[in-house]
Amino acid sequence: MSKIDWNNITEAMKNMGKKSYTNEDQVANLYQPKMKDDGTYDAVIRFLPSPDTDLPFVLLYNHSYQSESTGKWMIDNCPVTIGRKCPVCENASKLWNGGHKDDNTKKRFKKFSAYSNILVVKDPTNPENEGKVFVFRYGKKMFELIKSKIVPTSDIDEQLKVFDWKEGANFKLRIRAKKTKTPTGEKTFPNYDSSEFSTPSPVGSDEYISSVESQLHSLKSIIEDNGTRYKSFEQLANRLAFVEGYATKDETPVASTSTSKAVEDTDGEEDEEGFFKRLRGE
Repeated sequence: MSKIDWNNITEAMKNMGKKSYTNEDQVANLYQPKMKDDGTYDAVIRFLPSPDTDLPFVLLYNHSYQSESTGKWMIDNCPVTIGRKCPVCENASKLWNGGHKDDNTKKRFKKFSAYSNILVVKDPTNPENEGKVFVFRYGKKMFELIKSKIVPTSDIDEQLKVFDWKEGANFKLRIRAKKTKTPTGEKTFPNYDSSEFSTPSPVGSDEYISSVESQLHSLKSIIEDNGTRYKSFEQLANRLAFVEGYATKDETPVASTSTSKAVEDTDGEEDEEGFFKRLRGE
């Protein structure tokens, strides 16, 4: 059983930003709950450690917005993920600091999605998933919930070691379809507000924990530069110029375009139907 450095995790969570996004095109073993016809989905999962990163999660930053001036879309992974400079981030900061503190500027800033290994403890809708380990993608709201458990803001709340094999807790995942008004009309989004952690308990016996640990998936591979995941600074700058109408021709490689979307945050985000329409260029 791998040892978890909780001091490192606690300090990291204290310093984490509060934005969220994802890349789903190259993630293997992704857990993708599908809501039932009644707009609900219930399962019990357990957040697990990572086999190849210091923290039990990774954050993949992304830019995804539609230009108000041209109607074109900027959809790309942000190189800040791996410590590189990003012209889209710089442009957004320049506009914001220059007094353009509006929604058009706000949507240009990078967002992230978090990825963690999970064990599916109970899944009535898809019982074949039970006992298996998947990679789970989640957004800002769930990330903030996890953070609040690891780094409590109240003196009366005790720390929950969410990702710990023995001191962690199962998570009751409750997804509900929620209709939300957006600038383009009413949309339906998955809502996780009723989800909650159970009482702390071990994943199982030492023998069972070892069997689960052997199923853990790489998180490092989700964010590392594989040659196509991130455009260069110049390529992103060219793409930004084209999207915003500063250039008449897009000279960036099509192969490196990200197929990313928000996971759960409804503030200014699109639903799944809108996302796939955008990818098809409709």
